[in-house]
Amino acid sequence: MPNLFKTNPKDSYRAGFTLIELLVVIAIIAILAAMLLPALSSAKRRANTAFCISGQKQVVMAWMMYADDNNDTLAINQWDHANPARSTAGSWITGNANYDTNVTTITSGSIFPYARAVNSYRCTEDKKNILGPSGLGTGIPRYRVFSMSCYLNGDAGSESQFNYKHRDKRSMLKKPTNIMVFIDEDDKTLDDGHFLYPWSAGAPGGQTWINFPGFRHSNGTVWSFADGHAEYHKWKTAYKSLSPAGSQTFGPELSDIAALEQTSPENPFNQ
Repeated sequence: MPNLFKTNPKDSYRAGFTLIELLVVIAIIAILAAMLLPALSSAKRRANTAFCISGQKQVVMAWMMYADDNNDTLAINQWDHANPARSTAGSWITGNANYDTNVTTITSGSIFPYARAVNSYRCTEDKKNILGPSGLGTGIPRYRVFSMSCYLNGDAGSESQFNYKHRDKRSMLKKPTNIMVFIDEDDKTLDDGHFLYPWSAGAPGGQTWINFPGFRHSNGTVWSFADGHAEYHKWKTAYKSLSPAGSQTFGPELSDIAALEQTSPENPFNQ
């Protein structure tokens, strides 16, 4: 009778992957990773932009509530005209975003009681640290990269230099949907919380950058408006192609500066 349980030694041999098969599998994994990583990176950027929009919305709502509780008066937005510039006591925030290691730069601001989440004042795309006296990084992430429009209860020094009149009452903003309150400001000019920008090609500073908006979000910025909404705006100018502040601009920069001008209450379209 044949042994039904007898096995061939060859049958017990378990074939493994050959070197070529392993290389093929590794190549497939590498291809899939290359396809997925850009999508994951894009998703992360979109999430950071959404977080930035949410933060600015909280801050602009705080700005609105401050006016509601103060007889329609807007939060003060003044700076000391020093170098480095600092927002003065009593303003919506105080100090300098690059040098103040104490969180009181946010918590001592006039709108903080209405927006108490400190992370709301900065963008997750900002990777810079606060600087120490020697100019080296302290390892402490900056508390703020958002700045407020110079036209909203700003200071007399800026008014005389750039020929505009600030608004100190919310009721003076005739088209709040169009009027910018906060913007993500670029490292080139970020210091105090006062964002200077032109309102007309015919005014001093017209057609030139004064302060620079942020380009952190895929060549775009996040800004918020006097009606309480916040949104993403993509610039047409490549960041590396920006002209220096105060110099003549050309091409796409003119369109981007015009987009800023359209958000000013000084613009006749918003009056």
